[in-house]
Amino acid sequence: GTTPARTNSYTIAYTYPGDGSLSPATDASKTLTLNQAELVVSANNATRPYRQVNPLFTGTITGVVNNDNISASYTCGAITNSPPGNYPIVPTLNDPNNRLGNYSVITNLGILTVDCPTITIRPAIP
Repeated sequence: GTTPARTNSYTIAYTYPGDGSLSPATDASKTLTLNQAELVVSANNATRPYRQVNPLFTGTITGVVNNDNISASYTCGAITNSPPGNYPIVPTLNDPNNRLGNYSVITNLGILTVDCPTITIRPAIP
């Protein structure tokens, strides 16, 4: 999913008293607009055999600026007894310093593939 971009605008007002001879006094203002940085968090795909525990899920974060302390953890709803199939791996951002408001966040899910069990059939020995 994507967090909607937020733009912060600030008005900067200034007064120039003039120099008494060449430049007259002036009052003016300008608008300064700060846009959010784009932050992308992506979970890596993973595979595991049926009836095994989930592997450690990993991923990447790109776009963190100003040494903001933002990290991610990755979870999946599949459990040991989950049937073979595909399950989403969901990234969750950790933001202890409340900096995510400065970012437009794009989240990419990963996929855990639970493989079918391998069955070996041996012929009966008479």
